[in-house]
Amino acid sequence: MDEPLTKGQERTRTLLSHLINEKHPVALAVEAVREDAIKDAADKAQKKIEEVTDELYKAGKDLQVCAPFPDYNMRKTMSRDAIEKATAKYQLFSKLTRTHESSHRPGDPRFASMSDPACDKFIKEAKKDAAIAYDAFVVKLCEKTGKVKTAKLDGNHVWSYSFLTVTKADKTTEVWKTQQIVNISKLGRYFYQWPTRKQKGAR
Repeated sequence: MDEPLTKGQERTRTLLSHLINEKHPVALAVEAVREDAIKDAADKAQKKIEEVTDELYKAGKDLQVCAPFPDYNMRKTMSRDAIEKATAKYQLFSKLTRTHESSHRPGDPRFASMSDPACDKFIKEAKKDAAIAYDAFVVKLCEKTGKVKTAKLDGNHVWSYSFLTVTKADKTTEVWKTQQIVNISKLGRYFYQWPTRKQKGAR
């Protein structure tokens, strides 16, 4: 079952729908890149799955070798940062795999295989997260630029960067530059941002 949207996310989606329906020039210009953002998220999630698969098979499909849970004995010789990273890795590998045994004794091998349903869900979640983040970006950008008569997007801020040229009612123009930033959590979850800054003078 899909995780429901938060009230804030529902509000953002409603605002975006209103902007699109009203044919807001900025919303229409920037919304065209939304599918690229979602595809990029899916590609990155797939790459993470491939990295986990490769490491799992190199370890003989034993999670105790490639992603063990940092137990009491391990923690005695590990820094706090190392413990957090090891715990996150254990959780990520557990999330994307299925173990061959229903129970496991400490110290025994923990054989597992990649889980297709879990991997599909991981990619689906990545796409959903990117879509939610992109919707919020479009709404915020419309608020930043304010009322405009026209908007033209040059470039692509998912693959590199873009310049959005807007014309105001008084015929003055502004140029806004956007570039994608991606942060990765310790659980391998991607968080997307598209910071946009108004350029000084002509581009």
